[in-house]
Amino acid sequence: MKLPRPDQPTPCACERPSLFASGVPGILAHIVDGRLASDSSVECCPVCRRFPTVAAALARLEALGIAGERPSLSTSYTVHCLVMVCIKRTGIVAGTPREAARLARQSFCWEQHGQAVEFVDEIHEMLVDLEGVPDYSRSVAFTADLEPVR
Repeated sequence: MKLPRPDQPTPCACERPSLFASGVPGILAHIVDGRLASDSSVECCPVCRRFPTVAAALARLEALGIAGERPSLSTSYTVHCLVMVCIKRTGIVAGTPREAARLARQSFCWEQHGQAVEFVDEIHEMLVDLEGVPDYSRSVAFTADLEPVR
């Protein structure tokens, strides 16, 4: 057993490894994968009393990205950069513009018509998916100017 040196203070119990060691001195909370566990409460250490209230302790965890909606820097995303392309289809005979559009859509084939692609814009829109969420329920869309798409 390693004894502390007399010139160094003994660490508080909240700083020692345990199930409720948050990694932040003065805060007791269960941390999983660097984030506050969904079923965990936050408590102030009753020994060192570094935080006056639970609200102050929670604010510190939020500021560090450990708690709250703020994603940590290790969150992994997939970004789909959507570009607008134009493929001109000529000679479509139809009674109305809508019918012409329907016929063009029906007969379109990337293998056959993809060589005639003309880029209209650099990036039209971006769709950002949180990796590991397969149903796109947490996807966010942005314009090329990074404005949210509603």
